[in-house]
Amino acid sequence: MMVTMYNSKFFLFLLLSSIIVSDLFSQDKNFVQQPSLSIGYGLYDFKTVENLKTASFFTALKDGKVAKLKSMNSALVIDYSEGITKNFDFAVEAIGSFLSYPIKNKPSFTKNSLLLELDVLVKAKPWTNKRTVVPYFLSGLGTTKYLQYYAVQIPTGIGAQFNLSNEMFINLASQYRFAITKTATNHFFASIAIGGVIGQKKNKNVVQNISIPTEYKTPVDSDADGILDSVDKCPLVKGLIQFQGCPDSDNDGIEDAFDKCALVPGIIKYEGCPVPDSDSDGINDEEDSCVVVPGLAQYFGCPLPDKDQDGIADEADKCPEASGTTTNQGCPEISDSLLKSIDRLAEDILFNTGSAVLTRDSEKNIKKIMALIKNDSSVRINISAHTDSDGDSLPNQLLSEKRLHAVLIAFKNAGFPIVRLRGTAYGESRPKINNSTHEGKQKNRRVEVSLYY
Repeated sequence: MMVTMYNSKFFLFLLLSSIIVSDLFSQDKNFVQQPSLSIGYGLYDFKTVENLKTASFFTALKDGKVAKLKSMNSALVIDYSEGITKNFDFAVEAIGSFLSYPIKNKPSFTKNSLLLELDVLVKAKPWTNKRTVVPYFLSGLGTTKYLQYYAVQIPTGIGAQFNLSNEMFINLASQYRFAITKTATNHFFASIAIGGVIGQKKNKNVVQNISIPTEYKTPVDSDADGILDSVDKCPLVKGLIQFQGCPDSDNDGIEDAFDKCALVPGIIKYEGCPVPDSDSDGINDEEDSCVVVPGLAQYFGCPLPDKDQDGIADEADKCPEASGTTTNQGCPEISDSLLKSIDRLAEDILFNTGSAVLTRDSEKNIKKIMALIKNDSSVRINISAHTDSDGDSLPNQLLSEKRLHAVLIAFKNAGFPIVRLRGTAYGESRPKINNSTHEGKQKNRRVEVSLYY
């Protein structure tokens, strides 16, 4: 009770002080708050008031008995205000919130319900809205509806209006709401809202000056563009209405004064100039992945790809990973000396009689062939296996297939990639010389190794 009486005297003192000071600080006798509407966010604080029943505000603050934000209840605030005089405003405030409202001699509500409040307020200001920051004292009468309970209270407090412009402002206010009926509860309420003017009051003291022309002058249009000189920013140059009489010579929708390429159509991004094409390949830089190198549209402005840099585009290069020559379709030229060395080593790839088992010297020759081509990652090997004409052709064909398989496996085991190997077994069908002599038959039992790309 003592706290309530103390607060009442304090707010009464503020009210009287603001009324006395208002005439001392007011600068504009005719400036009255225009009809305005604001919407904002509010917070209910019941806990602090409950704690103040047993301690002063400063003691409660010191002991940490002032409510924290998380224990407060949020609310939506809508406020209509209008000036009565230069120092007094009339306001109607509507507040809505979902909370558990404490009522004396009533058990606490277990769930939140809608609380509606409607207040009629008077704001007393020491000066007019001519200034950026206008403090004020407020007081009035309010009604409350919560479930089936209706109540009456007196909202009293202080606030400040921050004028962002002649028509927009931000309001900060803090109130203490005194309960009048038993169904109301004393509590604090703080709010922040943004608002603006919704109508202008006509000043009856303003006399409208009507000038009567004493002489009629014929309107002038010096550049004959259909826009009178009085509203033509470029009165001596024909222009367009959308540019207030100034020209757009290249018809790109950008006024010449702001167009760096006034005679060439362009876009705003490049200040009126067209999209650049630095390498002059017909593909603008925005879509060109190789801005400084001429290229083709199908490669996004880049030239034909040539991975091995042999001057032959990958599209036409049979060996795109190895530098080659045009005559060899992009593949490297195989030297005669290398081919002869391969042939000599291949002549000594031999098998035990009547079998597909390689001799030890044959395996060494295969490794020698590998040594000759180890630095060429693109070269491929073709192997052909042959027999003489002794015996039937079918067994000879099967024998040549087994021998071919043995040679392929030997190259694979020596480290040559299987994907770059191929071979054919011919049996006795392709003799190198006549099979009529022992020497001829020996030469026909052979393995041939050739290189290709």
